[in-house]
Amino acid sequence: MCTDSKCVAVLLIAGSLAIFLSDGTCFAKQRMVENTSAVSTLHELDQASVTRTSVDFAGEVGLVLERKIEMKIDEETPGIGNVGWMAITRDSTVLLTDKVGGGAHEFNLVSGDYIRSFGRIGSGPGEYRSADNVVLDRNEHVYITDRVSAHILRYDRHGQYLDRTRFPGGCQVLTSRGDELYSVRVNRRSIVELELRNAKTWKVLHRTPLSSQKQGFISSYLRSLVMICYNSTWQRLYYLGPNDYRVKEIDAGTNAVIREFGKEPKGYRPLPEKYQGIHSRTDEERRRLVLEMTCLRSMTLIQDRYLLVSHLTLALANISWVVYDLGSEDGIKAYAFNDAASRHLASFGYNNTPVASKGKHLYLWRAPSPEVAERSNGVLEILILTLGAK
Repeated sequence: MCTDSKCVAVLLIAGSLAIFLSDGTCFAKQRMVENTSAVSTLHELDQASVTRTSVDFAGEVGLVLERKIEMKIDEETPGIGNVGWMAITRDSTVLLTDKVGGGAHEFNLVSGDYIRSFGRIGSGPGEYRSADNVVLDRNEHVYITDRVSAHILRYDRHGQYLDRTRFPGGCQVLTSRGDELYSVRVNRRSIVELELRNAKTWKVLHRTPLSSQKQGFISSYLRSLVMICYNSTWQRLYYLGPNDYRVKEIDAGTNAVIREFGKEPKGYRPLPEKYQGIHSRTDEERRRLVLEMTCLRSMTLIQDRYLLVSHLTLALANISWVVYDLGSEDGIKAYAFNDAASRHLASFGYNNTPVASKGKHLYLWRAPSPEVAERSNGVLEILILTLGAK
């Protein structure tokens, strides 16, 4: 039996992480815009057809803290229980989703002041059961993914509700530089697929499988850890599943998976064989799953060139970060964070740490300490990635 304080802490985190990662399966009967597309993709990804590209280790990178912004609580500001997702806007604001309170809120990046909320918990027009993922497109529309009720909601820039569409098995929505909308979901065969949608009509134009049925159980159970980034400069998308460390690169023009690359994280634990395929599991097995494998923790793209990825191996109390330079003339390069940057990242702890980027900046959310939780929602740290740092 585990008795030391570190081990007990790991088990407690595992329990809370299992609750945090599990998604509801309720489907609300609400009026919404229907997707009438006949596009169907039930086949799985042919992994043997994907080219694997080698990655060379190129040294260390650092982080420079530029400034901090405290999001204070007052009579007008909603309290935030646990930030699940962040998006940085071109108006120098940040959009946040709250995994505990269930809201989506906007704050000023200069003053930290609360600006507005988008929708609220409920079952009426413009309301949702959960606010999981939030993005903003070039037409200033805000999209919120509700995994519990299985739909995507759309609002205008000022918080006015516009419409919604069904999104069964939904994972994440992201916007492109055109009028297309990308969405990622787990289909009825538990295969992760990328959808290209017409943003105006919601119609699905194309579907691309990104996983196999071998990964079916964790794709469904841990779909909150399915992550994808869009590179507007090179028209590429980058995908990782809950237990993946090899990044799949997708051509946004053809929607084809063109290659995969990645460096194995320290202490990496692959998906145990007993969880491979599509099977029902006991509650105890579900809780134990996060202790038996390495989980994807975060992924973000800086300046359309540097892909930052972190993994959590909870059984080893280890968080592993890697930075991929996608723009090197000599192929993809991998960097580790130097000691100073590693210590700073470690100070965020093992719980989920929302990460976002805009231009050259990296944004990390730091939850408030118990001593200040009644007067502060948390602190947003703005950092700059530095190559060749010692």
